[in-house]
Amino acid sequence: MEDNLAESFKVVFGTFDTQKRGYLTISDLKRILLQYDRYITDEDVTLIFKVVDQDSDNRIGFGDFIDLMRSFAREQKIEDKLYKDLKVLFGKLDTDHDSKITLAEIRKSVIKRKTKFKQDVLAAIKGVNKEQRAYFEFDQLFTIMKNYYFNGE
Repeated sequence: MEDNLAESFKVVFGTFDTQKRGYLTISDLKRILLQYDRYITDEDVTLIFKVVDQDSDNRIGFGDFIDLMRSFAREQKIEDKLYKDLKVLFGKLDTDHDSKITLAEIRKSVIKRKTKFKQDVLAAIKGVNKEQRAYFEFDQLFTIMKNYYFNGE
């Protein structure tokens, strides 16, 4: 399994390393990231590059790249678990089964169940509900919670 994963990473790395130098530069990283997020800033690219370039040689070698991919895989697993857990919670909060949850439904449920996850939901929603939404659909709530957990927003 690990050998297959390393081989897959080598293929992906090779497609990103268009100059076939055996490493990626900050320009390469910016080109790659812009394919996936056209709004990424130079500051973001520089920060990501510094984090990924663990030996500070101003290059992302294959080892650095593997570490980055493993980090993304761990983050994806955490995000998948958050999605599943939140889907279950959303179903419980949506007491009238209209695929929307109101702040009243959230408060009512959170008051009944004093768990950390539900308190996080309340805190996250309170922080982003500046426009005083009457309800949230699942995708909105998932985005809010993902930002709350991963970005502290």
